[in-house]
Parts: sequence; structure tokens; C-alpha cells
Amino acid sequence: MSTASSSPKLVILVYACHICEEIKSEGRNLRSHLLTVHSIELPKLKRGQRHHNSLQYYFIKSNNNETHQAIRQRFACPSCLNHFATIDEYKVHVMTHIDPEKAESVALPQKRKNGALYKFSKTIQPQNRAKFPQEHATKLEPMVTIEQKEANETNLSTLKQFVLVEQLLHQALKQEVDSLPSFLWGIKTVANPNEQKLINVTKFVLTSFADTCSTIAIKTKPYQDYERTFWVQHIIPIFQTFGNQTGLLSFNWCEIPTMHHSSEDQDAARYVDGMGYDGRRNERAVFEASSGQYDVNTDKIIDDGTKQIS
Repeated sequence: MSTASSSPKLVILVYACHICEEIKSEGRNLRSHLLTVHSIELPKLKRGQRHHNSLQYYFIKSNNNETHQAIRQRFACPSCLNHFATIDEYKVHVMTHIDPEKAESVALPQKRKNGALYKFSKTIQPQNRAKFPQEHATKLEPMVTIEQKEANETNLSTLKQFVLVEQLLHQALKQEVDSLPSFLWGIKTVANPNEQKLINVTKFVLTSFADTCSTIAIKTKPYQDYERTFWVQHIIPIFQTFGNQTGLLSFNWCEIPTMHHSSEDQDAARYVDGMGYDGRRNERAVFEASSGQYDVNTDKIIDDGTKQIS
């Protein structure tokens, strides 16, 4: 006798670009997108390969954007039969098809003539591939890592891992400032403990934001644009709320001597404007206030930036 727990999961396969995250309905459309937009050529599925229903998954196609909540979306690879629950897992996998050591062909420049688009490709034998010394690859690895981190930041990859937090933010953006606090605290959510902490952070930070937006302020700016005035009013509350609601960091503010620097053989003590510590009192987050609200102090920004990384 079968039970619901033994039934296959209903799955819709989607094809996402690992660079811009644009969604395509079929693998060939994604391969075309990668080639024309990003100049990346992925291999095709082998002839006759296709996704078959199994005891674990039952594959369905959606004709519109409305799908039943029981249907799960999985990110499929256009070059093999693997599929993944998250786009980040897919991004890691797809690089195995793009790795130059495993590539069988490369896309050559395209040429358009009389309205027709011609695409060229050339098979490259292993012995004819460019030899990229490992020492150069090691030196360039930080640049690749930085680019990937920037792409993840642009695509809000971390936020998208917390679905309820993202939904709350989208809903909050539609509210008027006057009604924002009552909206935030009127919502009841059921989330796992970690996501609930971030939901609380979001509610407190946006409540503070509503308070700032409704400030009855003097219309003239102060005589002096002190860097720590803006810092104390707008920056510290955000991180203090994060520490209060998650328990991940505690903070000291204003002229904090750094422990790591004090353990070195240095002539002068080094101070920062803020320091975040984990549960073992390790220094985890360094803060500098380098400019006021109205004027940018470029020299101070450069000096503080250098101090943070040295």
C-alpha cells in the first residue's frame, strides 16, 4: 500500500543563467543565451538523453506562471541530466562544463552578412590548448573570487536563501511610511529560528527607518559636518540591531584599539571607530566613519581604507 511520503515529488525544471540568473524554459534556449550574451558555449545533451520520471521525481511542464504549491522548482543543467534545489548548487555544478581543462570547443567571433548570422566553432585538441601556468592561476584566483562575490551581491544571492525575509522586504516596499510600523508588527510569520532572527532584524531596522523618514528636523544643516554625527544617527543602529536580534556579534564604538594590531611590534596604537566581536571575543567586523553626511573627505576615506586592510 503506497503512502504520500513514498509518492514522487512533482518537479518543474527551469534553466537559469549562472551569470545573470535569467530564466529560460528549455536547455537549448539557455545555451543560446550564454553564447550570444556571455560568449560562453556549453555542450549539448547527448543524443537521446532526456529526463525520465522516477520514484523520486515526476517531471511536469507549466504553461503559465501559476503553479500549485506542491510543485517544486529545480534548476536543471543544459549539458547533462543533473538538477538542483538551489541556483547556487547549480552554479557550482555548471562550472565543471565550462572548465577549460574539460572544454572540447570554443566559440569564435560571430559574423553577420546580408542579415544572416553565422556562428563558428573550432575543436581544440588538448595538446593545442593554451598552457596556463598554475602560478598565474593562483595569482588570479582572488580576482575571480572577487568577481563571483560581486555577482552574488548584485543578485542578492544570500537574501534569496531566506525566502520569508525577501517576501517581507518586497511587501514593505509597497507601504507608505506612516503605515509601515503597524504593517511590520502586524505580520505573523512561522520560520526556522535563524530566519526568524533575520525577520526580527528587518522589522526593527525598517521601524527605525520609518522614524528617520518622519523626523521633524531643522531645515538648516549644522555649522560643522562631523563624520560621527551621521555615523551615530544612521549606521550604528543598523548593526546594533543585528547584534541584538541574532546574538552573533557584540560591538564597541568610537576609538577602539585593535587587539590584532596591539599584538604586533608597532610603535603607535591603532584605533578604529567600531569593532564587532563574536562569542569568543575574536574581532570579526571593523568599522570606520570617514566622512560626514554632506561632504566627502576623500583623503580620509583612502587613509581609513588603507588602515583597515594593513
